Amino acid sequence: MLNYSSNPIFFVLKKKLPFFCALLSCCFARLVVAQTAGDAVSFSNGSYYTVPFSSDSLQEFTVELWVNPSQVVNKAYLFYFGESDASGFGLVTQIVSGAPGVYSSVELGGVINSATGNYARLPIDTWTHLALTRLDGIWKLYRNGALVGRGKYTPVLSSGNIVIGKGFFGMVDEIRFWKRELTRNEIDASMTKTLRGNEPDLLANYTMDQLSRVNDTLLINKATEHPVVFDAHIHLSGVKPNFVQSKVALFTSSTPLHSLLTFPAHQQFFPRDQQGFGKISIVGIINESGYDSIVVQEWKNDLLYQRFSHRLTYSGGQAEFQFTDSIRSEFSQYTYALYAIKQDTQRFIAEAADLIAGDAFLINGQSNAHPAIGWYANTNPFYRTFGIQTTNLNFDDYDPADTLWGYGNGHGWGGFFSGPYLVGVWAQRMEDHIADNYGIPTCIINAAAGGSTIEQHLPSVSDRLDLSSIYGKTLYRSVKSGLQKNYKAIFWYQGEYNSVNGYYDNFKALYNSWMQDFINNEDKEVLKKIYLFQIHQGCVPGERSELRELQRILPDLFPRVEVMSTCGVSGHDNCHYDAFGYWHIADNIFRLVARDFYGSTDTVNIDPPDISRAIYGNSNNDVIILQFKNRNDLYLTPDTLISGKLRQLKDYFYLDNLSGGISSVLVKGDSIILRLPVASNAKVITYLPNETYNNDDTLIYEGPWIMNRRGIGALSFYNVPISAYSADTSHSDTGIHMGRQTTMQCSPNPVSNVMAVVFTLKEAKAVQFDVSDILGKTFLHLEKRIFGAGENIRLIDLSPLTAGEYFLRMNTGSEFLTQKIVYLK
Repeated sequence: MLNYSSNPIFFVLKKKLPFFCALLSCCFARLVVAQTAGDAVSFSNGSYYTVPFSSDSLQEFTVELWVNPSQVVNKAYLFYFGESDASGFGLVTQIVSGAPGVYSSVELGGVINSATGNYARLPIDTWTHLALTRLDGIWKLYRNGALVGRGKYTPVLSSGNIVIGKGFFGMVDEIRFWKRELTRNEIDASMTKTLRGNEPDLLANYTMDQLSRVNDTLLINKATEHPVVFDAHIHLSGVKPNFVQSKVALFTSSTPLHSLLTFPAHQQFFPRDQQGFGKISIVGIINESGYDSIVVQEWKNDLLYQRFSHRLTYSGGQAEFQFTDSIRSEFSQYTYALYAIKQDTQRFIAEAADLIAGDAFLINGQSNAHPAIGWYANTNPFYRTFGIQTTNLNFDDYDPADTLWGYGNGHGWGGFFSGPYLVGVWAQRMEDHIADNYGIPTCIINAAAGGSTIEQHLPSVSDRLDLSSIYGKTLYRSVKSGLQKNYKAIFWYQGEYNSVNGYYDNFKALYNSWMQDFINNEDKEVLKKIYLFQIHQGCVPGERSELRELQRILPDLFPRVEVMSTCGVSGHDNCHYDAFGYWHIADNIFRLVARDFYGSTDTVNIDPPDISRAIYGNSNNDVIILQFKNRNDLYLTPDTLISGKLRQLKDYFYLDNLSGGISSVLVKGDSIILRLPVASNAKVITYLPNETYNNDDTLIYEGPWIMNRRGIGALSFYNVPISAYSADTSHSDTGIHMGRQTTMQCSPNPVSNVMAVVFTLKEAKAVQFDVSDILGKTFLHLEKRIFGAGENIRLIDLSPLTAGEYFLRMNTGSEFLTQKIVYLK
């Protein structure tokens, strides 16, 4: 509902009152006193117009025209330089995949890519003004005076004909062709203004009225300073176009002088509040006297929904106005049009079309965070994004002028892991799930950079908005979009180009930067979660087992962090995935998002199986039990013949980093039972190789796997301690028991000298404490002591250590607990 403080004229239209809407529309239309544009050309059956031209004149130009489509057409040429798909570019109507069927879209393009990477929607049976400009390789697309598209693209030029209306169904009027780029203000001021025909730089002007055509087969160029070479000749391939009365209103003067302090952008996405609404604000000043009032028309799905009028009061030659409104988070698009009323004349000021509200997310990392697959054209008007991913895998500097909204895509307009409005394949699959299950529009800003290290994701010390840095580009897009403090979650898929060395410290620095720049203390749902993907084997050679282990335990070290496995994801090609593999990733992560943000009760087997502890299962030490968290229903994928060799899961458990110590593997409940051929004194166990199959340094590991029944692979683990056998049958081979019996709390933390460790035991046990760093190097190893059942306290003197972060591990023989501690020297 729109609100403002001073509104002596206030009238609201609701869609549920169609009679009053129609009545008001008629009454309001009678306020317009203007010269009509005469006739418009109506295309319906194949014929179109052609204009001879030379490509030499196309390095800088502007084309503008009014368009009124009568039906959806997938490929029609409104004003196109060229007559074939082998070369040419211009304004082309298209159907957007996934979009509602009652409108077409405009692509500024060539035949390969869209020059702007987005669209300008054309409502059916509605007049819309379009303008296309080019200067220094920069293309700009305008819809009703608003800049809606911008990009760089070099088309294939060919001299020949300009095509007008080929394949189009509907009306076209007031075509103007300039030999320079018109600015946004010039387009805004002149689009409803009558031209004299002698304006500087005007190459062609087709008014369509009766005095401007010959037998309907020739459109006379009314730009008086230029030759008849720009006359438009009919190309008959069907019934020739008709000419009908135009409804385009033209004026002899420009739009009133004004300043818009706050106004929505075309296709803008608004984060929804807890009540499910996005907030809209319109604030401005009329700087030209004589206007009576300001009118806002709100359209919902192309139907007039509400109208608001605010009488102007001048002070010092200026009149201020202000409106606020809310749009519902739903599958509806809202448009706001702003007009000034002077006596009985309505003058257009500005329009913001196709606004939506919903939930916003941020994705970051390496190439698997922003995969682009050329054929994946899952465009949807309710999946939005802001800005672009730059070339060179999103490493090139960001152009600060790229501040437009668009439909997110998974193909990047042909770019290699980059491109206008790219969000990635698995991101769009996740959006599909949110839309299908909860009916909520989404916006994703994807800021990942292929092949990047975590160090390259850290903010610049001197300038957090450095547009040459990954972090600076991310923050810039977030600030300019208004989403900086509104992301529900961050998705982090990165690590293939890093080892464990320094990763913890760098992740901590990045995490703290996210908390500084994106947290919203007034909304607990903002940045509620950071979803981290444990990386798959592959991409580049290097030590990755330790890094994957760190990624596994990061949720224990940082609040908000959740980890998802990529083990067992289908379609892996040694580094990336096919579309179905990315869908698999999306399906897995969506269930966590649904649980955490949408109240989903589908929570069984949605977390990745994660080892809780490893313990010898009998006194002979020839059985090891692996117990997993989250009560997962586990199964083992079959041993498989790969590259001529039988790959058996038993060979990919490593005791003290050696393979071959396991004779069989079986599932029992939510645990894995490992049978050993002989007794073992191994201290640690690892699941999965660093990168490749045993004795084969070229073939990336692709299974067998430990999985759960939802198709989520168990997180790989590295050098997890194996606890000694306990006579308690709940820890034996015949009676596996889940759940910790021990608790531990460190106080104070951070600590400057002596730390008290408070812990509880179900029964008397010998307990071992040690203190190590993130790489597992032990600095303090306290002697083992026996403690009684119940609560116990042990004091630990940390003075031998240097200041820093450490991990305190408590080992009871049957389970172990770890807690991060900070020592302040």
